[in-house]
Amino acid sequence: MFIQTHKTASPHTWPLILITWLIATLTFLPTIHATPANSTGAGFTVSAKLPDNQIDPTQSYFDLRVKPDTAQPLTVIVANTSDRARQLTVSPTNAWTGDNGQVSYRPNKTRQPQAPTFTSMTSAGVTFQLAAHEAKPVTFVTRIPKTGITGQVLGAIYVTDRNTTQTTAGKSFRINNRYAMALGVNLQQTDVNKTKPDLKLHRVHATISDKKPLVVANLVNPQPVLFGGLSLTSRIFHQGGQKSLYTNTYKHYAMAPRTAMNVMMPITQKKLAPGHYTFKLTAKSGQRVWHLARNFTITQQTAQKVNRHITVKRNWSWLYIILGVVAAALLVMLGYLFGHKRQSPQK
Repeated sequence: MFIQTHKTASPHTWPLILITWLIATLTFLPTIHATPANSTGAGFTVSAKLPDNQIDPTQSYFDLRVKPDTAQPLTVIVANTSDRARQLTVSPTNAWTGDNGQVSYRPNKTRQPQAPTFTSMTSAGVTFQLAAHEAKPVTFVTRIPKTGITGQVLGAIYVTDRNTTQTTAGKSFRINNRYAMALGVNLQQTDVNKTKPDLKLHRVHATISDKKPLVVANLVNPQPVLFGGLSLTSRIFHQGGQKSLYTNTYKHYAMAPRTAMNVMMPITQKKLAPGHYTFKLTAKSGQRVWHLARNFTITQQTAQKVNRHITVKRNWSWLYIILGVVAAALLVMLGYLFGHKRQSPQK
């Protein structure tokens, strides 16, 4: 589950711009995948009415400098651009980090960032009907705590039309397309550049996902700051060993404030033996580099479960070399016998 964002903006702003995507629900899968959609196809739009405390007035999302113990109004204009009435739901959502290394604003209760969150400070969502080509302002109130906020609080105003779907049918499946939009919200009290990014490596374990064997490491951004341009290189060693057993690299990742994601290490070709291992991760973002490590154990039961899905590719090059040597020897022998026979005197 993920939201794709523009890659051309700066690391602190690109996940916050107005994002439109098409939520596709596959009837044969329990998950929902999201890809960008055109606002014309969605049939509605959402835009921000920027307040005076907007940090950068050239941006179309809420980028606000707030004060402790204040009520911050957030007004959006929701417009129905279609020729028929629509019932829309407009709600605040929290930013979180998907396992694909992209910041997402899609509602997801299981991947909430640590407190304080945008939704915990903001009034609840509303559902209403818009006539054809009607526009309506919707105002939310975000209450900043008396203690203020540290770093960034990141979220979005999320708009969905749950009554509108488009169906694409195939021979063995059907896809129901549902449209949604998110308008980013960034709240900060001071300059976020003063908050230094950090990463922590938590639990590491082996598992199966979609019949694919993986070693999964939970990577946490404990700091209230968004950062991107993140590359991750992970390696698995026998505990105390120096030879890398598995290696994998991801690039162009980002992490939302105070969120976590799972770093996946595909296990292919070589089977995992039961035993003690070390997962080492090198993470780079700009000039910052983290070297993280976590020990983990693979039990006999886990090894059997994981190895069932690993196809070992055998190396037959040694056999080809032997066959080549034998063939060459036979050719030399035949050449010698043929030449010797021609040189023998005839009686």
